[in-house]
Amino acid sequence: MGGTSGGLYSIFISALAKSLKDRELQQGGYEVTPEILAASLKDALDSLYRYTRARAGDRTLIDALAPFVEQFAASKGDLNRANKACHEGAESTRKLKAKFGRASYVSEEEFKPFEAEGGLPDPGAIGLAALVDGFAEAYSKIGSNL
Repeated sequence: MGGTSGGLYSIFISALAKSLKDRELQQGGYEVTPEILAASLKDALDSLYRYTRARAGDRTLIDALAPFVEQFAASKGDLNRANKACHEGAESTRKLKAKFGRASYVSEEEFKPFEAEGGLPDPGAIGLAALVDGFAEAYSKIGSNL
């Protein structure tokens, strides 16, 4: 894992776990429903935003994460739709100029060989999309409602 993605994942996952735990304590226990998971994902993204200025459009893993979180909530937990939004966000980075992360200090000339392919996507965004693919595939095999 290169760049700052490890730190971003750590902050996001820790905040997600804290949000889920806080909900459990407030409610005296619960079953994780799509609504609870969506709210906790949103809390985790909001927490991440307190530590990074990166937002969708900055050519980072946020370009995949934010659409995933937003679509998961909007679709009431439809993991397939959220996965699609995540992939679309990751692919959108092909045409973006990097404002944060390692790619932000790589010369634009380095990206020119990939213009014929539509540009080079952000590796962090593509990596996150692959991770979400794994979750979606696992849930489809166990028949989860998410």
